[in-house]
Amino acid sequence: MVIKGSFKMLGSWAAVLFQPQSDSKHGKLLLLDWTRPQATSKRTILLHPDKVVDCAFVDESAVVVLHCSDALSSPSGNIRYILRVYNLDNTKPGATLSFSLALPPLRSGLRITRSTLSTSPRLPLSCSGARMDDVACPYEQHRVDKGLMTVQFRFGEQHDKRSSDLTIVISLEHFSRFIQLKALKHTHDAIPWAYWGPSMSRILVARLNNYACTSAFGDVSGYRMPFAEQDVRDHSIELVHTRDSWLYKLGILDFNPESVSWAQKTLQDGRSLPAQGILVAGTTSVGPDEIFAESCDSSLPYYRAYIEGSHRVYSYDLTQDRLVAKLSTPTEVKFALYGTAFIS
Repeated sequence: MVIKGSFKMLGSWAAVLFQPQSDSKHGKLLLLDWTRPQATSKRTILLHPDKVVDCAFVDESAVVVLHCSDALSSPSGNIRYILRVYNLDNTKPGATLSFSLALPPLRSGLRITRSTLSTSPRLPLSCSGARMDDVACPYEQHRVDKGLMTVQFRFGEQHDKRSSDLTIVISLEHFSRFIQLKALKHTHDAIPWAYWGPSMSRILVARLNNYACTSAFGDVSGYRMPFAEQDVRDHSIELVHTRDSWLYKLGILDFNPESVSWAQKTLQDGRSLPAQGILVAGTTSVGPDEIFAESCDSSLPYYRAYIEGSHRVYSYDLTQDRLVAKLSTPTEVKFALYGTAFIS
């Protein structure tokens, strides 16, 4: 057995995903209630026979597993990734497969070097009403039904000339509402992307030619996701022609509906958005191209803002309300919308 993905937790549940070394066998999901270490608190769930990749909790009653069906087993010859939602019932052992949701099909022959599924850090529903003082909890605590879920892929190695990062951002609120619809009946066939994906997601693709950063998009925190993009137009810093000397503009993609509403009202009032902000609210289409086997739409609105200046960035992350990055020169950057971003 091989552990797939990363260790996941939500509330009292902890999840570990296993794939047998023989692809002909079903993957397994091990669930543990860490508040009750007795053997009775452990569950082993037999999953769909497609290869397992990663998993994440939707809430305390459902877990979603990213499966992959390779090109050889697909009638179209494309690579198919599928999100399968398993419902947990505390009164019964095991879990029930409730939905299979297809992601945009990918071209066969792609060299996929990384694929992950993750969700925003959140409080379980059982804790969301708890009161916490400012010292113990100085930042916003996101409810389990809020935030983002991301599916991320890396095509090629980090410094390959044709490498790319693909991130599919999905609203957890919309996703939870969709899988709870009583009118939907589960079938063995996966629900096509066109039926469920465009209204609750945004597809982001970045080309990574000579990227020194670990990735074009970082991990989500709440409704926000950091990003880095190359900035070769800024000549205020002397360029050294090595791969780790590229200049980057750092920023945040904010999918919070309140931030989107604020940006819309700001533009309607004839005012410009701060921090070189851009509101992306329309439907965009990608493919067919060297990545996507067919045309796919997405329309989840977001507000994109940049921090000041360009920087030589090696790695970065978003932790609550601070964007932290590892640079060649320590500095501190003022970020108008989100407060101070400490970079060192």
